[in-house]
Amino acid sequence: MSNRIKGTFLGFLASFGGVVGWILLNFVGFIAGIAGAGMGILFIIVYTKINYDDFSSYKYVMAGIITIVDIVIAELICTAIYAAIEGYTFAAALNSDAYVRSLLINIVIGMILSGISLGSYIRRQKN
Repeated sequence: MSNRIKGTFLGFLASFGGVVGWILLNFVGFIAGIAGAGMGILFIIVYTKINYDDFSSYKYVMAGIITIVDIVIAELICTAIYAAIEGYTFAAALNSDAYVRSLLINIVIGMILSGISLGSYIRRQKN
């Protein structure tokens, strides 16, 4: 297995630390989007440890993609948990306008906050 594949896989697994943070912050009442930046940053840190000699932009592009995927996963998990707490099935929650609206708003806010934070981190890394 090449270091790029290994770094990508392990970085993706590490990014789930941000997903856990997203879920915890969501239930505590904080803006969960703050944890979104951690997803991409964790990926970059782990990928760089494995591929210390890779100076391409690959890790930054993958960090952005993984952050988007992780945000959607985290928000879907939060929606499923909230639905279960209120006695709904996940499918019923996705048919509810209130749940879908909340889901989309949280995803958009999370992506904006994560984009700003991850972009700042990447800019600092490149300088």
